[in-house]
Amino acid sequence: MSRLFALWRSPATIYLGAAILARVGSLFLIPLYTRRLTLEEYGHYALLLTLINLLSTFLSAGLVAAIPSEYFSRKDRAEGKRRASEVARWTVVLTLGAGALLLAGVECFAPGSSEPLLDRDSLRLAIVGGAGTAISTVPWTLLRSEQRPYAAAAFQLLQFITMTGAGLILVAVLDRGYAGAVEAAALAPVLSGLASLIYVVRLPKSGLRFALLRRALRFALPFLPHTAAQWLLGAADLWILGKAGFEQELGGYSLAAQMVVPVNMVIAAWNLHIGPEMGERFRAGGVREMRTHLPRVRLSYVGAAVIPASALLLVLPLVAWVVGPEFETAVGFVPFLLLAVLPDTLYFADFHIVYFSGRSWWIGGATMTAAVVNVCLGLLLIPSLAANGAIVARVAGALVRSLIVVHISGKMIRGSAGVEGIDA
Repeated sequence: MSRLFALWRSPATIYLGAAILARVGSLFLIPLYTRRLTLEEYGHYALLLTLINLLSTFLSAGLVAAIPSEYFSRKDRAEGKRRASEVARWTVVLTLGAGALLLAGVECFAPGSSEPLLDRDSLRLAIVGGAGTAISTVPWTLLRSEQRPYAAAAFQLLQFITMTGAGLILVAVLDRGYAGAVEAAALAPVLSGLASLIYVVRLPKSGLRFALLRRALRFALPFLPHTAAQWLLGAADLWILGKAGFEQELGGYSLAAQMVVPVNMVIAAWNLHIGPEMGERFRAGGVREMRTHLPRVRLSYVGAAVIPASALLLVLPLVAWVVGPEFETAVGFVPFLLLAVLPDTLYFADFHIVYFSGRSWWIGGATMTAAVVNVCLGLLLIPSLAANGAIVARVAGALVRSLIVVHISGKMIRGSAGVEGIDA
């Protein structure tokens, strides 16, 4: 009983609950959206979500990725917190500045097209939502590094409230249909971003030193191609499906990809727990200390994927009833999309070795290579096989990325005799 209670209160369980809160808003809205939106509209809505996520990283120059690195960069935790807080402030400054410039560019140059996602209104929503998303990631990134799971969960709860509330008001109450769905997708991160901005302002006082910004950018910028490639791994098949004229299949395939999200949430929650633990291992003894725990970490990620994937397969008949008859075809894609999740167990386990060693450019290279495989296979297979071709491309991309990262991690482990830890 004591072990069960300890598991219930463990950071991994709390992070899982927080991840569920952050994403369950969009999942909670699925039955509403599948009854208020057509298959084509749902596909366009899913594409806008991918665009918001992509912009969120580029608006901030990927600086969020440098927050844990700076936090664990010194043995003195107070100094690490101060440096991480300074990076957090730079993240907000760059995000707001880049967002303002991009909005000005849209007003000056974007066409007044009525085509979904390319019209001026859709681009405005994507930029505003991307800026809000970028700022919203700062608090839980720093709180997770400090291993304060309850405080991090509070920000995830806020994301749930804003996403669900915006969707219900704009789509269910005001009956704005597709327009309300895309407006809610942008409004929710803006509201949570405002709360996150207050958190950043209240962090320990620090200046905005350009020396630290340059250091953080040197670490974070290699993650920009990684993020672009990551976006391609999760969205290129959707865009190719839409541009190839398979808009009916796009709606069902997009919904199936969202059905797999709970499995990704469990893996992500476990990763949020393992990341700081591996960071402390690196702080204590470098790669040599991390490698002693790697077999256990790999096995734990496999469990984090297999258990929720099995549960999802068991409840698929209920999911088919929830989404409604027009979207029932989405259920058939789910088992095959789960095959793209399983390689991530190896990727995330070995990612920590590469990340804390400061070799972030290797992570970007692995993801970019996988994205090239994904896009090439998508362009080759989707025009003839439609969603089936998209599934092959997605699975192949995920497998290639995992194999590359495992290979790089293995080389670092074999050469870890020269990596003794971090600066005092």
